[in-house]
Amino acid sequence: MKIILIVVFCFLSLPSTLLAAKLNLDTITESQAQEIASLLYLGPNQDSKPNSFYLSETAVLDIELQALFEQNSTDSRCKFPARYYWLSLQENLTGNFSVEHCFNNTIANPFAESGVAATVIFADASNRSPMSYFGHILLGFSFNRGAPYFDHVVTFTADTGDSKSPIDTITKGVNGGFEGRFSEQVFHPIIEQYTNIENRSLTIFDLNIEHEKSILLYLHTKELQKTTYPYKFFSYNCSSEILRAIQAVKILEDNQEHLRIYPIDILNRLDKKGITNKNNATTMLALSKKDPTPENKKLFRSVITSNTQPIFTTPRKISTGVQKFGGKYYSGIGFKLGYKGIDSPFSTTLNDRNTFNFLDIEAVDINGSPKIKKINIIELESLNAKYISENTSIAWSYKTVIDRHSNQENELSDSSSIGVGIAHTTPRITISYLPEVAISIRENFATPRIKAEAFLYSQPFFFGIKHKTRSFINSKLTKQTEIVAAIQPLSNVQITARHELDSDSNSIHLEYFF
Repeated sequence: MKIILIVVFCFLSLPSTLLAAKLNLDTITESQAQEIASLLYLGPNQDSKPNSFYLSETAVLDIELQALFEQNSTDSRCKFPARYYWLSLQENLTGNFSVEHCFNNTIANPFAESGVAATVIFADASNRSPMSYFGHILLGFSFNRGAPYFDHVVTFTADTGDSKSPIDTITKGVNGGFEGRFSEQVFHPIIEQYTNIENRSLTIFDLNIEHEKSILLYLHTKELQKTTYPYKFFSYNCSSEILRAIQAVKILEDNQEHLRIYPIDILNRLDKKGITNKNNATTMLALSKKDPTPENKKLFRSVITSNTQPIFTTPRKISTGVQKFGGKYYSGIGFKLGYKGIDSPFSTTLNDRNTFNFLDIEAVDINGSPKIKKINIIELESLNAKYISENTSIAWSYKTVIDRHSNQENELSDSSSIGVGIAHTTPRITISYLPEVAISIRENFATPRIKAEAFLYSQPFFFGIKHKTRSFINSKLTKQTEIVAAIQPLSNVQITARHELDSDSNSIHLEYFF
């Protein structure tokens, strides 16, 4: 009898989590299984994380659930706070799943009386770095400690410390050559970095979600910070990983696959679901955009609809006009893809004399049938890439275009160029000098030349001269001089005239940006 009592006593003395491992797994409902699978990136259309993200060696839902119960301890709960916090919210599961003790000695405590509120933060686009061509998106967490300076932000970035040049950065970024990771910082240095140093505005949108969801999202980012994996421009970037984190905690219920290169896409999807309100946001102005009047000197201010609208549009361009090339005049139309609002449609120029342009297509009517005149596949240019001295910076550019020869109407030819040089910039004048290499696959040449540009900006007018020297190595590459003039009568309407001196090619277009 004593032996039986001792055995029963010992059985009852076992940790409750060990008993739960055998009892509670069977009681998990289908919807609960879907939620925890999503949190572990084991759901439909989700990519599983590296092994360091999981408790077991095999990323299988049943095994992971079993491991959660079997390895339940004070340390384990602090290592995987989101998973155990989720368990604590399930009324049909018993056990000690509390993770509040993990934050007792931290300033950023989501379980404090003041709680935590989640936001998404959009940073303006910039091409000082290829990582920022489409803008950047961050998650924000306010712990109600006064000014937003003390909030925390979480972002997914690439470690580009060993990158030697913008081209090296692009190559490694496309092929997964950088290590990507989540990181958490206090907001204040982020504000200084973006608004004052990089001259990029930040816009903050509140997430209209339950308090438990805000806590779960924050705890989930804590787990994500413990793992790394390759950063790729087109599949594992800041946009895709922030979106996957939001989907993992079921803030966005859909796991549909999209082209997730645009941070703007996340904002559009959240706004469509009513999770954010684009008409109620807070902006932190870039240094060059701050109004000097005392009323607007405050760093934080509410944004009216007209100010937030550019962030939520993906402006494209349609145009119509007349072109002259090969001694003949042709009517033409054109369109261009876009990715975010810009201050001015002039050459899609971004802050600090940086340009990003892609898929700008022109078609003309030749003998009654439409034909492609030009496809500007991609154009990247930074005339303020790295500071040298006052108003003088290192500059670089890359461009790939397919163009119809002015004297051979039925032939298209490719041309690419890449260059590095210097630029002198002031608020209204930009002058650049870039030695570059021009390459053509169809024409079978690769040769050096020099590109010089001068631009004058004075809203609503724009005037520019572009000159490319002829090649002393390859006679196929002749000198090219282009004069561009534009006027912007309305905020989204532009009239642009171009004249190429050496080929006697002219055009005038009415362009509408939307």
